[in-house]
Amino acid sequence: MTRIISLIGYSIAYLLNKTLRVKDVRAEFWKDIPGPVIFAFLHGEQFILYHHHRRQKIAIMTSLSRDGEIQSNIIKRFGYSPVRGSSTFGGQRALVEMIRKVRQGFSSAFAVDGPKGPIYQVKPGIILLAQKTGRPIVPISVAVKNYWLLPRTWDRYQLPKPFSRAVVVYGQPIPVRTEDNVEEKRKFLEEKLGQLTKFSHQYYWSKDISDYLFQHPNPKILIIKPSGIGDIVHSLPVAIGLKKIFSRSELHWLVFSKFADVLRKETYLDRILLWNR
Repeated sequence: MTRIISLIGYSIAYLLNKTLRVKDVRAEFWKDIPGPVIFAFLHGEQFILYHHHRRQKIAIMTSLSRDGEIQSNIIKRFGYSPVRGSSTFGGQRALVEMIRKVRQGFSSAFAVDGPKGPIYQVKPGIILLAQKTGRPIVPISVAVKNYWLLPRTWDRYQLPKPFSRAVVVYGQPIPVRTEDNVEEKRKFLEEKLGQLTKFSHQYYWSKDISDYLFQHPNPKILIIKPSGIGDIVHSLPVAIGLKKIFSRSELHWLVFSKFADVLRKETYLDRILLWNR
């Protein structure tokens, strides 16, 4: 019976995901890392991730319960390698197996507040895995523009509506050294994942651009001012002000090549783009 339920669940997940329009934000945070990474996400946001990261040599921890067996069968069809165990039962054995998988070249993925919550509370297992393997943790948050919130679910599980837009946001990698305090790193990851979740969930509903820039972990601002030297000089205080207000931002300036030398001494600019007519 579990195999039949798993096949139905996989079919629904695959077909529904194929209708979605999913956008990556800061995917380079994990794509630019050589070797395996450890993905951290919330239990209620996993639906899109199974399809989005399919067949990428990733091991996922699933519980030893009947629900975990169904989940294992589903993720196998998406090309994942399930490792059975959870923070409540079989955790030590599962952690040892996950360490072995990562050392074999697998990335790993954790619903960090699973399997039963409390919601948004990171369990220490992912920190121990990063500490034992030396691989960085990459936080992920998912937001869907139109979705059903499943009733009576502890994790506020989001089921996307067909043909909806969605965004998958990646946070900066978090290294864990052998000498790091596990509880401090757990709290740090919980804080960073909370910030990332706050941003992703406001991605479609920010009231204005300033709200978006404040929430984005690393926004990019492009100034298009290719014209006369006077316009450029008068725009410099505005650019400096933007950098001060949105200190985490990357500031790019598009300018005619003949005026580029005026900007090269401005150390707050991250990049100068040349416009040649």
